[in-house]
This record gives sequence, structure tokens and C-alpha cells, in this order.
Amino acid sequence: MVTNTQNLQGIRMLFIDDCKAEQEQIAQVLQGTGIQCSYACDSQKALTLLLQEKFDIIFIDYMMPGEDGITALCKILGTHTC
Repeated sequence: MVTNTQNLQGIRMLFIDDCKAEQEQIAQVLQGTGIQCSYACDSQKALTLLLQEKFDIIFIDYMMPGEDGITALCKILGTHTC
């Protein structure tokens, strides 16, 4: 549980996971922290979001159907400077 959220205000996070339940759980954990979280269900949606917005943190699921997290990360790093 996050108790001191003062330093988290305005942080932008991208959470990439094909499981809606995981997305909902992360949303619940982050509620009230000040972290602004965007969600993507696959790497294509993530790449689209990365072209539109800047993120401070990216969390990515390792095991996703179709394209796994490692392949998606390689694409992200290839099209986006961190």
C-alpha cells in the first residue's frame, strides 16, 4: 500500500496487459496516489499511446497472446526513445 504520495503527483504510467482484471487491480492500487495511468491491452495499442503521449513508467506483461512482452518491449524501444 502506498502511503506517502506527495512525490508521485503527475507521474504518467503506461500499463500494458491483456488481462482486464489486472488492469482493474492496478487502477485500484493507484487510486489516490496522483499517478496518471493509461492502459493498453496489446503492444499495438501501447505503440499508439506512446506516439501520442510521454510516459515516465511503463509496466508490461511478459505473457500476452499473440505478441509477448519481450517482443513488444523491443518494438517500443525501437520506436520510442526512453
